[in-house]
Amino acid sequence: MNRQFETPEPIELYVEIGKGKVEVRATGTTTTTLDVEGQYADEVTVSFEGNRLSVIAPKEGGGWFDDNGGDWTALVSGAQALKSGRPVGWDRRRPVRGCVGRA
Repeated sequence: MNRQFETPEPIELYVEIGKGKVEVRATGTTTTTLDVEGQYADEVTVSFEGNRLSVIAPKEGGGWFDDNGGDWTALVSGAQALKSGRPVGWDRRRPVRGCVGRA
């Protein structure tokens, strides 16, 4: 998937990925280009509102884990989600998908 957005001003980038690689190159340009590659590229959810580009990847399994196997589910979408600025259960309200750069 390749998407382009007119961005005459600096933008804010928000990314959530469950697995893969994110590559970001920031340059002084008025166009932002997003390339998503990989087996699940079609499942990417991308939104651009105001000056915020959001790219969200599908999470794997039933929780949120770091590279060391640490379970962050309680802080991301569980009972303590408010500590991370999200309402409890936010990820069960709609599909959560996407990634930025090369996955």
